[in-house]
Amino acid sequence: MSNVKIFFFSICTTIMVLLPSCDQADLYEFALKSSYSPDAKTFTSFSIDGVSGYIDNDSFIISLELSAVLNLSAIAVSFTIEGDHVEMGGSTISSGNTVDLSSGSLVFTVVALDGSTRDYTVSVTTYTENIAVTGVTLSDSALSLVVGTDGYLTATIYPTDATSQNVTWTSDNEAAATVSGGTVTPVNSGNAVITVETEDGGYTATCTVTVGL
Repeated sequence: MSNVKIFFFSICTTIMVLLPSCDQADLYEFALKSSYSPDAKTFTSFSIDGVSGYIDNDSFIISLELSAVLNLSAIAVSFTIEGDHVEMGGSTISSGNTVDLSSGSLVFTVVALDGSTRDYTVSVTTYTENIAVTGVTLSDSALSLVVGTDGYLTATIYPTDATSQNVTWTSDNEAAATVSGGTVTPVNSGNAVITVETEDGGYTATCTVTVGL
């Protein structure tokens, strides 16, 4: 009997005699399945990329809201169940497997120990994450213009993929030069400071304009 392991499980009040080839993972799974009824077929948790889904056991819909930057065509799903196993499209799927959720929904089937089944629809909606502005620069820090010839400034927002790309332009001396959308129009001799300001964060950059006749 030295090669026989006897395990006692209070969870199912059963004594099981197992050969040494039966590993702890198999043993744990057996004990877990023995703790619920043979017709149990329920998701107890479901998550994608660390985001837990809301499981509605009345409509059998699992809802998740995920970032739009995720590649849903090849994404791993994690879940736990009360039941024997999970199938998708007739094939068994394990927690950690990769699936294609790019369509926005998939049907997963929980199979009970007695063979009965229940379909769950996993429904995914996506949202766009806000990427905050961290700064702005201008293509020139100084311009020399003459009346009748416009100058042009380009504003670059950082990071370049920031959600808000909106800016406002102002001139501190419109008698010398005005600005609209980065186009600087000289009006009369003098100096003007052109300022661009980001809508997000209020970051600024300036260009000094000197106007000659």
